[in-house]
Parts: sequence; structure tokens; C-alpha cells
Amino acid sequence: MNTDREFTHMTGRSHAPMTLHPDRLFSSVGTCGTNAPAEVKKIQQLISGAGYRQSTGRTLKIDGQCGQGTIEAIRWYQRLLNMSPSGLITSVDTYFIQALSNALSPHWRPRNTRGALRVYEGQITFDAEGSDYITAVEPFRQHRYPNFSRILHWPGGRSGVTLGRGYDMRERSTGEIYATLRRAGIEEFKAVICSRAAYLRNHLAAQFVKVYGPLVGEITHEQQIRLFEI
Repeated sequence: MNTDREFTHMTGRSHAPMTLHPDRLFSSVGTCGTNAPAEVKKIQQLISGAGYRQSTGRTLKIDGQCGQGTIEAIRWYQRLLNMSPSGLITSVDTYFIQALSNALSPHWRPRNTRGALRVYEGQITFDAEGSDYITAVEPFRQHRYPNFSRILHWPGGRSGVTLGRGYDMRERSTGEIYATLRRAGIEEFKAVICSRAAYLRNHLAAQFVKVYGPLVGEITHEQQIRLFEI
């Protein structure tokens, strides 16, 4: 067996250290799961931090015990994410973990270092559709920025759920929304969530933003530009 030093000598390359997601599970939590207290508590913290109480009115106790309340909370988010509502999360359910972690705390914030954002066509419209602040740390967890466009928002009136500079979903199908967002380079789990906003408007759109907005979080500057230009 070659050591890392021998591998580097033969190939000129070294192994990059594997980085594990800090919220990754190493066993299973939920119905018929291993339910190690530390793992259960990790899931409970993710669910609570993702806005479960604000969305459902139910408070999840963070105690490391996998009771019916924890299982129902897992199922609620599985349905939200178009997953089978099995009530069980395992180490391979990275989609679930990624979505809830994104809502709990944005781990990074891409910064635009090139000045004002530019698009090939429609610059005036692009500029009028929102702002691109980079000072707030966590949208949805502070006072509202009504013109910030890189998160799900509802402009009001008869508008639908909107993302970026004017991508209104009120007259778009589920398939169209998903395909367009993926073409713009937006992550799959975000595109799946946003696709559920098809044809929503008025108070239904506002409620969607309240529940799903924290899960989607922000899109990047580049993704916003691509979405506008499609």
C-alpha cells in the first residue's frame, strides 16, 4: 500500500483533506432510527433554527430525545422539500441537511467586488427591480429590506413570489421555474423549493415567502444576473 508521501512522489499531487459538513449525521434519526442523543439533538437544533415554530406554531423541544414531536417535525420538512415523509433521516440525506443548514445560518456570502452589477440588456430595468446590499448578515432575521432582491420576496399587490430582479413566478409552471433556476446555476434544492411557488399570488405568495424564504436563503450576484438574462 502506498503512503501519502509515496503517492505525492509518484503523481506530483497530494490528497486534499476531506471536509465534512458540520451538521452531517453519522447514524439515523427518526422512526426506527438509531437515535443517538447527540445526533437527535443536532437535528432538533437544525429544525428549530430553520424556523419551525414560526412556520407551524409548534415548538420543538431540544432535548436529544426522539419523540413523536421530533418525528412529525422531520416529516414536515420532508414534505416541504418534496421528500418521502418517512420520518427518518440518515447519513445519506445530505439534501435535507443542506436545506436546513442553509436556513439556520448562511455559511458564506459571495461578495461583488467589481462595483455595480452589469447585464447585457435591460440595465435600467435590472437596476429598478431591486438592490444588492452586502452589509446585512442574515436576511429574514433582522428588520426588513424591502428592495433586496437576492432572496425570495413578495413585492405586494397581485405579484407572485419573486426572486432576483423581477423573476415573478405567479404565471409560471412548476417545471418552468425549476428549469429556469437550474439554468441560472441555482442549487437544485433551492430550485425544487421555488418551483412550489408556481401560480401563487397575493397573500398566498406572501405566506410562501415567510415559510420557504429562510430555506432558500440568498442566491449569488452571478446567479441573479444569469436569471435576469435568461
